[in-house]
Amino acid sequence: MKRTYDLILSTGKQLVAKRFFKLQESKDIMAFLDTKVSVSENRVEVEGEGMRLAQCQWFLAIFYQLCGKKSGVSVYENLAIANALLAQEIDGNSIAAGLDSESDDSDSTGMMWLVEQKCSHALIKFSGTLQHRILRKDLQTLTVHAFSHFVYGYSKETMVVANLQGTPAQVKGKDGLVLFDVMTHTINGESGIGDFGIEGMVSFFKDHECLDVCRGLGLDKSMPIDVNVFQANVRDKDEESMPEDDDEPVLPVHT
Repeated sequence: MKRTYDLILSTGKQLVAKRFFKLQESKDIMAFLDTKVSVSENRVEVEGEGMRLAQCQWFLAIFYQLCGKKSGVSVYENLAIANALLAQEIDGNSIAAGLDSESDDSDSTGMMWLVEQKCSHALIKFSGTLQHRILRKDLQTLTVHAFSHFVYGYSKETMVVANLQGTPAQVKGKDGLVLFDVMTHTINGESGIGDFGIEGMVSFFKDHECLDVCRGLGLDKSMPIDVNVFQANVRDKDEESMPEDDDEPVLPVHT
C-alpha cells in the first residue's frame, strides 16, 4: 500500500509523490500497524512500479499499432499509461518520508518517491489484483480488457496485467483516460508487489471473456487463452528445468 502526497513545484505545476508504507496485509492488526517499510524496501518497490508503468507504455503503443492495422474495428483511442519519474530525497529525509529520527534503517540514502502528474479524483475501475471480470460493456472497458489480453499474448504468455484503473485526463489533446498503479502477474512471480505468479495468471484466464474488441482484433484466435494448455506448458517447462539423473554431480569418496 502507498501513501500519496501533493507535490507542487516552484512553477506551480501540481504533481503527486507516492511511497510504500505497507507491503503486505495482515489479519493481526497490531502486527500490521507495527510493520514499517525501510528506505531500501521502498526503493525496490518504487523502482519496480516505475518499471511496470514503462513496460505497459511499451505494450500499449504496440497494441494501438495493431488496432491501426485492423480496419473496421472500433476501439477507445485515448488510453494512456501514467508517466512517472523517480525522485530521491537528499540531505536527510522529509517528515513525509515517515522515518523516525532514530530510525535503524541501515540504508543511508534518502527516501525514493514515485512522482506522477496530478489528475482528477474520479476513478474508473476495470480489474482488481485477482479479479478480471468485465463489469461494463462500453467501448472504453472492452478496449482495456482487450489490452489485457494482448499483453498476455505479446509477452509470449509470461505476463498478465492486473489492478487496472484509470482517471480522466487529457491524452494527446483529447479527453481520455490514464491508467495508473498497474500490477502484473508473471510466471516467476517476481515482478513486484501484487504479483501472485501463476495463481494470478490463472485468475485472469478464468475471468477473461473475449468480446467485440478482442474478437475484432482477432486476439481470440491469434492469442488464444486456454488455462488447461497454459498449466500443461508450465508443467512441461518445470520438468525441462529439472536435472536428469545422469546430470547429478558425483561426490568424491574419501578413504
